[in-house]
Amino acid sequence: MKSKTWKNVSEEDAERVKEFLVANNGVEDKNVKGVGKKWRVVLEKSVFTYYDKGTLFCNKASIEDIEKISKIIGEKIGTIEKHFLIGLDETGKGEVLGHCVLSGVVISI
Repeated sequence: MKSKTWKNVSEEDAERVKEFLVANNGVEDKNVKGVGKKWRVVLEKSVFTYYDKGTLFCNKASIEDIEKISKIIGEKIGTIEKHFLIGLDETGKGEVLGHCVLSGVVISI
């Protein structure tokens, strides 16, 4: 179980997701409160919320549900791996006793 956010979801895709959730024993919350919320569906322990700006958010969804919804929306599923080497160093005493300088380097490997 993990949370997931989809961005730029069209209203048509959001309606198809809602139909999928309700067809799989999801219960639509008819008393949606909060700014920008269009609908909310509870499916077992997961809560799916669709917002005015096209964001669909769920908490505690199963991997299977996330994959099915991603297919409905048309999102490609795959892992993105980025590997970086990051180094940080600081010098100085800070704002109480003097200037503090922080520098960092990021190297793609």
